[in-house]
Amino acid sequence: MDPHPTAVFRDRLGLLSGSRPGRIERVMPIGLPRPRGLEARRAREFIDAAETITSIFLERGVLSGKIGGPSDGRTATPTPGESP
Repeated sequence: MDPHPTAVFRDRLGLLSGSRPGRIERVMPIGLPRPRGLEARRAREFIDAAETITSIFLERGVLSGKIGGPSDGRTATPTPGESP
C-alpha cells in the first residue's frame, strides 16, 4: 500500500481505526495548493504528510518496513552500495 498518491490528490485524509466497524480516528488536512500535479510531491507539505501517514501505517503494522514484503529481508532504507 502506497499512501503517497493520497497525499497528493486529497485535500484531507481520514485515518480509520483498525477495529470493525472502523471509525474515523483522525482527519489530516493536506495543505497543498491547487491545481496539483506530480511536482507537488516535492512540496514540504507533501513530504510532511507522506512521512506522517507512513509512520502511522508502520506503527499499526499496515506497512512492513521491508522493500519486497515480509520475506524479502531487506530494510526500506538501502545500505550504501545496495540497490533499492
